[in-house]
Order: sequence, then structure tokens, then C-alpha cells
Amino acid sequence: MKKMLFLLCMMCPLALFAQSVYTVKGTVVDSITGETEPYATIRVLKKTDLKNPVKMLVTDVNGMFQFELQTPGAYLFTLTYVGRKPLEQEFQIKGDEKIIDLGKLKISNESNELSEAVVKVQKQLVKNDVDKLSYSVADDPDSKTNTALDMLRKVPRVTVDGEDNIRLNGNTNYRIFINGKPSNLLTNNPGQILKGMPASSIKNIEVISNPGARYDAEGVGGIINIVMGGSGMEGFMATLNAGVNSFGTNAGAYISAKAGKLSLSANYGYQYYKAPANLATSIREDLTDPARKFLYTRNEMKQRLPLHYGVIEASYEIDSLNLLTLSGNLYGGNVKMDMNSRTWMNNNSGDPVYAYRQQGKANTDLGAQTVTLDYQHTARRNKQEFFTLSYRFDRTPKNFGSFYHIYDLEGDDPFLNQLSRYQDRSN
Repeated sequence: MKKMLFLLCMMCPLALFAQSVYTVKGTVVDSITGETEPYATIRVLKKTDLKNPVKMLVTDVNGMFQFELQTPGAYLFTLTYVGRKPLEQEFQIKGDEKIIDLGKLKISNESNELSEAVVKVQKQLVKNDVDKLSYSVADDPDSKTNTALDMLRKVPRVTVDGEDNIRLNGNTNYRIFINGKPSNLLTNNPGQILKGMPASSIKNIEVISNPGARYDAEGVGGIINIVMGGSGMEGFMATLNAGVNSFGTNAGAYISAKAGKLSLSANYGYQYYKAPANLATSIREDLTDPARKFLYTRNEMKQRLPLHYGVIEASYEIDSLNLLTLSGNLYGGNVKMDMNSRTWMNNNSGDPVYAYRQQGKANTDLGAQTVTLDYQHTARRNKQEFFTLSYRFDRTPKNFGSFYHIYDLEGDDPFLNQLSRYQDRSN
């Protein structure tokens, strides 16, 4: 009986904290052509509170939408788009219905006949211009509690996977700007930085798929421009990580800081990889020499790789026309290999002819270091003209060494006499 009461006490808190998730989905289409409507603004309100939306989102490029709610009840779904009649639809969430499919929602154009002029201001989350797409973060109620990375997941044409990797139009060839200028803090590992930035500090996020000449972004597939609403990214942030698995260990640190005109970012990581032993056996048969018919070889190889890498970038904005940037990266490691093998020869009858063992070691140093100093001057009269002076230092050290030892020679075959001269050899 006591056990039963204990189980009930344990299960009650779980039942209280368990929270159902209800998924609402659908597609927005044109009432006449049936074509889908991308980037339409959606608001979801409770029927008991028609002033404060519980969700705001936009349809994707295919006119589809999907969002989650956690409370059953009656809701009002509203959809607006420039030049279209506002669409409203009520729907109900019941406790036993986990997926609510609203189907195809048809919208039509605004009527040109006006019997009475009524002006209503309703801000759109997405504004799609000729040269860019803009998502109004400040008008999204989720920005009060979410991070900048959470809001970036809502922006059309931008995707963020489970490991916080950001893609623009499906590729990684893009740059991130802050207030229209390249950001050194977001050059490396932008997901970590944006995860620590409150979305309430952002006014809107712009997606520029085809940057023109006024952007210093030649050769990239697009720009994600974050327009800050306040002082921006002032402050300091540090992230530490470590991990252990069956193949080795890893540890790292990421630091970013900005104070006035000076910004700094640094990333360092260490990995130790230990590969499992690799066993291989080979058999070679010689059809022309019955005295040396079968050659057997059995190899065991082990590999270890300690590796470290780091990136640092600092910039100082002398004034609005002059920028000084110092960056550097390093990469280094040592590949260590241990090999043990046994080789033996048998004749046509299976009798041993000779045998020996071999032990080998190899070390290969890997590494590269780069330091770059850039000075950029922007023309006063034409902001699209730049003068850049750069200095770069590269170093790539290389080192390789190996040693092998032959021992336990068995038999009197002449081959062993030749082999004994190479019992200890290093390179």
C-alpha cells in the first residue's frame, strides 16, 4: 500500500507539469487563381481577448503555415496582406484533437468601391520590396521573451537547424550586417552570439538576396542585416563547452565583447581523437613458386590525433570613414600512428618457410598560422568607394618522422638475411 501511495505521489507532479501541444496548420491561396500567397501576416487571438494576439507569424514561400498552441478553447484566426481583404476564421481546440487542419484559406482582392472610408492601421510583419525583404521584429509579441536567434527562425528565406547553423536561401554563402555594416562579432559562430542577444533590442531583420554595389559584399549570396532598436550589441559574452565520447574528448571557449568603437571576438577549441584499433589480415598465393606458396600478413594499427584551433578578430572604428581590423587564426595537431604486424610464409604443403614481426611508429605535425591587418578608408563624397591596405603573414610548419623495428625472425630463408639489415630504421 505504501508503494502504491509513493507511485501516485510521484505521478501527480508529472501530470501537473505535462502540457499538451496542439498543432494548427493550413495553406493560404488566391480565391480565383488558386495560387498560394507567401508572406501573409497571421494573428491568432483568444475569443476572450481580441486585443492581444497569442501568436503572430507569416506564411512561408509556398503559402503554408503551422504553429503550436498549448491551451484548448475558442480562437480567432486573422490574416492580412497588402491589397487583400482581411480574412477571419474561428476555430476550436479540444482536448482530444492534437492536429487542427484549417485546410485552404481563400483570400481575394480589396474592392475598389467605397461607400464609407474607414482607415485602420494594422502593421504587417513582412514587407517585401524589390531589393529586400524585411521582418518587423518589434511588432512581433514573441520578441519580448525570445532571443534574436529564435526570431531569425521566423524570417522567410532564412533557416536555422537544430545545431544553430544559419542558412540563407539554403546555403551558407552570406554575410551578417549590423545596422548596414559588416559585423566582426558575427563573422564566426553567429548562432552563439544571436542566441545570447535579446530580441527586444532589434527593430527588424532584413534579407537582401542580391546585394548591390553599395554593400561591401562582393561574391556572397546575400546579406542578413539586423537593424538594432537601441544601443546595439554593447557588452561581453562568454561560452564554454566540453564533451567526452568513446573516441576522445573536446573542449572550447567562445568570447565576444564590444565597447564603443572597439569589438572583439575569439574562439578556441581542443580535440583529442583516439581511433579504435584497426585489424587487417591478408593472404597472397603465388601460383608459380610452390616453395613460397602462401604469404600471410596480420596488421594492427592505432591512431591518435590531438588537435587545437583558434580564431581571433578585433576591429576599431576610428571614425565613420576609417576602420582598422586585426584578425588571426591558428591550427595545429600531431597525428600519431602505432603499427604492429606479423608476416609468415608457408610452402605448398603448409610448412613454415620464414616469419618475422614488425613494429612501427609515425608522427606527422600539422599546422597553419595566419595574421592579417586591414585598414579601410571610405570616400567622403561617395560611400561606395573604398581604399584598403592589407598586410598578411602566413606560416605552415611541417614535420614528419617514422621509425620501424623488425624482430623475432624465424627460419633460414635467404630473404631474412636481407631483412635483418633493416631491423631498425628511422626517417
